[in-house]
Amino acid sequence: MTNFFLRPEVQLALFKANPSVPALKGVLQQIKTTDPLIVKAVEVGNENGQIMPSIPAMAAVWGPLGVAEAAIVGGADPKSAVASAAKAIEAEIK
Repeated sequence: MTNFFLRPEVQLALFKANPSVPALKGVLQQIKTTDPLIVKAVEVGNENGQIMPSIPAMAAVWGPLGVAEAAIVGGADPKSAVASAAKAIEAEIK
């Protein structure tokens, strides 16, 4: 998946289908003149955003999400897999 989704032409096609911040800086530069609001959103995030914490407590989130992702890739129903992940996360953080 990484080799496919991180190709510039794929990122550009994804952006055209659903305008959101592309994962590649090169694609962001490509859309800079046609979609300045997307670029502005990135700039505001860079100035004011915080990176998600890389702390052990986040395992309560990333673990169930990883299980759901693997299940979906394996053919499971995405809605059910994500719902199960949400329940597991909520149980861990209560």
